[in-house]
Amino acid sequence: MKRLAGLPLRLHSALLAIIIVLVISGGIFVFYARVSTLMVERNTAHVNDVFGRVQASIEHIGVTSGRLLRTAAYNPAVQQYMAETDPLTRYELSTHIGPFLTQIIAFTDGIVDIAVRPLDGPPFGLGPAGHLIERTGRRFADGNRPVFSELILFASAGSIRPRRIVAVGMTAFSVLPGQRYGEPLGDIVLLLSADAIAAAIEPLGDATTRYFILDRAGNMLAGDREFLDRSDDLFAIARAADVELQTVLFDGRAYLVQSAAAPTLGGTVIGVTERAELLGAVRTLRSVMLVIMFAAVMIVAVPAALFVRNVSSPLVRLTSFVGRAKRIDPRKFHERIEPSGFAELRILTAEFNGMLDEIARLTDRLLEADARAYRSEILERDIELSVLQGQINPHFLYNTLETIRGMALAEAADDVAEVTLSLGRIYKYAVKTSDVVELRDELKMLESYLHIQKIRFGERIRSDFSVGTGASGFPVPKMMLQPIVENAVIHGIEGAAGGGQITIEASIHSDGGLSVTVRDTGLGMSEARLADVRRMLASGSRSRSGGSRGPIGLKNVRDRLVLLYGESARMSIDCVAGETVVNLRIPRLQGR
Repeated sequence: MKRLAGLPLRLHSALLAIIIVLVISGGIFVFYARVSTLMVERNTAHVNDVFGRVQASIEHIGVTSGRLLRTAAYNPAVQQYMAETDPLTRYELSTHIGPFLTQIIAFTDGIVDIAVRPLDGPPFGLGPAGHLIERTGRRFADGNRPVFSELILFASAGSIRPRRIVAVGMTAFSVLPGQRYGEPLGDIVLLLSADAIAAAIEPLGDATTRYFILDRAGNMLAGDREFLDRSDDLFAIARAADVELQTVLFDGRAYLVQSAAAPTLGGTVIGVTERAELLGAVRTLRSVMLVIMFAAVMIVAVPAALFVRNVSSPLVRLTSFVGRAKRIDPRKFHERIEPSGFAELRILTAEFNGMLDEIARLTDRLLEADARAYRSEILERDIELSVLQGQINPHFLYNTLETIRGMALAEAADDVAEVTLSLGRIYKYAVKTSDVVELRDELKMLESYLHIQKIRFGERIRSDFSVGTGASGFPVPKMMLQPIVENAVIHGIEGAAGGGQITIEASIHSDGGLSVTVRDTGLGMSEARLADVRRMLASGSRSRSGGSRGPIGLKNVRDRLVLLYGESARMSIDCVAGETVVNLRIPRLQGR
């Protein structure tokens, strides 16, 4: 991101234009893909709905055919004809069943013929049915349900094209007295015109999808025959795939092919949709949107290029001018840039020239004040150290006197004597003339201070000192650790129900500096409070006032370290597992 921000304005503009074109183009293509998917899904749902209606129509044909077949199969005359073995008697019976069979087919559209075929004799039919059944030799054994055959082409006398028919047969079982009940007698067969089956899809077609009904052998019973003749390989691909919806590439075109079983026929219903026809309107819309987008880009590109030119050229000159100004001493640089470009850039250039004039004046004033500032800096540091030292000592003595006052009211005079003795030692230490002491002296003062607090809090406060080799003689600022320990007592242990322990650890670091850690097991600090204290310690402001309660002591210690040692000194505060931990890193002063 930083590298991108540093590119020239012209390149930024070019990249922006490319991104805009890519985003708009991507949006158009995503829109097209989404709409295409929705249209395919809606078409798929529509075709499935048509499949359901086609299956219902075929089921109705099967139910009607089954009812007629059962009517014929269990007619007494037909039963006697099929059970009779004598040819003369069978011939005589056929004269009785002929009118009955004629009556069955007379009132039902689509039936070409009906035939009765005994198990051990020739079939009997009103027309070509008997001949066809005898030629195919097919039996229709499937219990008491009708079974549809494959497509049969029948060329009748005088016809140019053969008729397309389907045989529907059912086994007839004996119900005659004296016969073994339920014994198969033969088949009853109806010849249906394939046009009757085609009627199931004719009213359901639409502009984009062609529907076809195939028999169990894959022959077309209904549908667009011309399309089938042109696309026979397409149907071979569709039948070979065992999926309900697939995309088939055929003859350079993509087709959406859906299929569903037709259990009554034992065949398949197929819907074929040419993808280009289905998505034609969407593709046209996509093309129009792309043309509009590129036209808009071209219209906007010319004024945008002029705008960028009028902005980038003055900025390039300004950048070059700034580069020259940086390489020359400000006291010797008197060149100014000529305003150009838009009004805003002219104003910017004039302001920049005015800034250069002001810098020149300020440089002269700065050089004059630099000497005075250097002389006063050392004096200011000494004053700040004295102020901070004076702020820490009264702060501490005030809290200690409050302790003595509270104990004097509640305890015997012996404790007051011990507190007074410890307080005298602390005060004697505090008024030493030297501002830098050895660490062992600072720790002795802390022992006196903690002795006073132990008299006040009893066993609720405990302390432990751990000083590494060479650390006790390390020079440290006087009264540096006392505000930290006092902060641990007041803000950590005093409010804790079970009190706590203060641990002070000191050791020499590998770089020769001193590392001091003060930890307490008191109340700890919340994340919000810890963040506030850290912000206060990191801030550049130096507070010179504060109450006895608050981070003023920690702030003063931090400011003293910065004034004495600069940024090489470190102070941090953390709260780990309920313990408040203050870490100090103090470098060794030169010459000590």
